[in-house]
This record gives sequence, structure tokens and C-alpha cells, in this order.
Amino acid sequence: MAEGNPSRYVKLTKKQAPADVTPGELNQPVQVPQLKAKTCVECGQPLPASYESPADEPWTTGICGCAEDPNSCWTGLFCPCVLFGHNIESFREEIPWTNACVCHAISSKEE
Repeated sequence: MAEGNPSRYVKLTKKQAPADVTPGELNQPVQVPQLKAKTCVECGQPLPASYESPADEPWTTGICGCAEDPNSCWTGLFCPCVLFGHNIESFREEIPWTNACVCHAISSKEE
């Protein structure tokens, strides 16, 4: 070693050496809570820190609950792109329902 470049390692003496260390004992993983992300139980994908799992609540409607709103029921049955457009418009008022309807109709066209 060069005189001007001191070693970064400290040599242990017998007095400083740990006693009765089994191989691999000091090589254990360290849990760092800041690095542990929530993961999806289904696929294992990391979830955002703000994610909260949905509440475990019973269903509030029956299996035919959609029939309680006949207008939406018939629209969804015969014109799903229109229902999609109205749903998008209710979430984002700057998007007219007709734009979302046309995009849905184009993207769901079967050939």
C-alpha cells in the first residue's frame, strides 16, 4: 500500500474478532420498510403507496339489480357504446359522450 493512500479496511486482532460465528450467520437479509412495497395478492405486482384494498362489504343489489334502472339496462344491452360514452362523460365532463361512444364502437368492432 502506498504511504499516502490509507487502507479503508481495519484489520481485526484476535482480541477484536467475533467468537463462534457460523458460516452465513452474518450474511442475513435486512428488512428495509421503506423499500417494501405492497404487492397484489393475485399477480405479485407492486401497488402504489396510496392503494387501499376495497372494503369487504356485502353486495347491495341482487343479481338482477341492473333492471332497477331500465333505461341503463336497455341502453347497455342494445347500445353499449352509448352507455360507455355516458359513463365517461359523468367522470370527465370535458369529454363529450359522443367521442367516447365512437371510440368504444371502433375499438370493440369484431371482424
